Amino acid sequence: MRSDTSDGFPNDNAGIQFTSTSSPWNETTQIGCIISDAFLSCSTLRMGHMIEINSASPKICNSTIINSGDQRAIFIRDGSPVIVNNSISAKSQCVTITGGLFGYYTGTCTIVDNKISNSEVGIEVLSCSPLIERNLIINNRGSITSGSGGIRLIIAGQHQSLEITQLLSIQLVLISTKT
Repeated sequence: MRSDTSDGFPNDNAGIQFTSTSSPWNETTQIGCIISDAFLSCSTLRMGHMIEINSASPKICNSTIINSGDQRAIFIRDGSPVIVNNSISAKSQCVTITGGLFGYYTGTCTIVDNKISNSEVGIEVLSCSPLIERNLIINNRGSITSGSGGIRLIIAGQHQSLEITQLLSIQLVLISTKT
């Protein structure tokens, strides 16, 4: 578990953590880190993120992930995770995707066919370019500080692109911070 908070994300003590030393999931060989057909739930306020992915590439599929504590259900700091066919809810953000230590995202994060609901923000994207496809994003309440309850984008720099296709429900707010 992490206790470092130098990058502005407090309480990064994750229930499950994938790091750069975790074996990446390989779809061809069916070998590597995977969470499949699981029910993960946390209601402890002192708990950090339910799942933290830090420069890793696991597959998370066919699972229910609930974090009713104060942090995210899934927090991704770089890597190439595949998040597919899950039901995800959280008190704050369901899924946050951000760059690694220096804020540069070098992976290819894929978020496909999930139900993302009942949080403050469904998906939060910070200066990276994930593939977000065919997700049902509903009943996310938003707030004055977080903006929209659907997908929150914060783009820093000029070389970021985001592909969002075939969403069943979406509210979109774009916050651009040029650097």
